[in-house]
Amino acid sequence: MPASGPAGSSFPAEAPRAASFFLMAAGILITLAGLQELSWLFGPLLLTALAIVVVYPAGTWLIKRRVPRPLALSVLLLIVFGLLAAVLAVIIYSLSRLAGLLLSIPGGCRASLRIWPLG
Repeated sequence: MPASGPAGSSFPAEAPRAASFFLMAAGILITLAGLQELSWLFGPLLLTALAIVVVYPAGTWLIKRRVPRPLALSVLLLIVFGLLAAVLAVIIYSLSRLAGLLLSIPGGCRASLRIWPLG
């Protein structure tokens, strides 16, 4: 009788290589599909993690300098909102440049869209 896996399992202790490969490939595909489905969550999550990584050293520096915690928190919030305002300003600037480039196309934007299959 072959050695069995965990107690109560009918699978053999050592699975064939092909089965291991296909289970690993299926796991990777399921994980990637889950990441794709939850992509709306990961953008803000990564932005928050980036803000924490950037702001945390300033917070520890302020606390080491014996700045009162409410004041240190206020300074950190101002830094975070300043970073978000800077990102928003860069996006607005980029969109204004894009609008300027699109308006400089001879014949307007519609002329360039006619080359699209459904345009």
